[in-house]
Amino acid sequence: MSPLRVEEGFRVLTLTARVDGEVLEFIRRYQALASHLYWARRLGLKPSEEVLKGINEEVKSYWRWHLIDEGDPMYLFKGIEETPMPHSMLLNIPLVDALHERKGAFIKDGRLILRLNKKVEIEIPKRALEWLSKRLAEKPDEKSVRVFERNGKLVVQIILHRRCIVQSPRNPLLVVVDLNSSHGIVVHY
Repeated sequence: MSPLRVEEGFRVLTLTARVDGEVLEFIRRYQALASHLYWARRLGLKPSEEVLKGINEEVKSYWRWHLIDEGDPMYLFKGIEETPMPHSMLLNIPLVDALHERKGAFIKDGRLILRLNKKVEIEIPKRALEWLSKRLAEKPDEKSVRVFERNGKLVVQIILHRRCIVQSPRNPLLVVVDLNSSHGIVVHY
C-alpha cells in the first residue's frame, strides 16, 4: 500500500475598506497591547500591570480572551517560545454561520459583518462572493478572518484552510501538458 500524506491548502480572500478612525485606533491599540503580552511571554517576563488594566478596560471580552486565555482556540501566542521570529499581532476571529453575532465574523446579505470595538459591515463584491460560495461548498476544515490596518484602511482576509489525505500512486506516470504552446497542445510522457 502506498504511503498516505496530508496536504494542506489555504484559500484567502482579501478585502479592504475605509472605516472611521475609531475602528482603526482600536486595531492599533489592540496590536500595541498584544505586542506587549507577546514579548512578555516570549522573554519570560511578567506583563505590566498598566497593560493588563488597559486590556480589561479597552478591549471587549470577545477580543480579550484571544490575548489572555491559553485555552481559547484562537489564542494568539500558542507555541510562542519555539517561534524563532515574531509575527505581527492580528485580530484573528472565526468565520461563523451567524449563530452568535457577538462572536466571530459572519456573512449576511452579501456583506461581511465584523464585531470590532463596534459593528463593521464590509460589502463583498459579487464576483468575490461567488468565489467564496464555491470555496465554502468545498467544506474547509477551518474558517477564520484576519483583521488588520494598512495605510489607513481596514484589511480583512477570509482564510479557508483545508487538509486532504492523499495516497500516492504505486506506479506513477508523469504527464506534462503544455497548453500555451504556439503549435497546439503538446503532451510529454
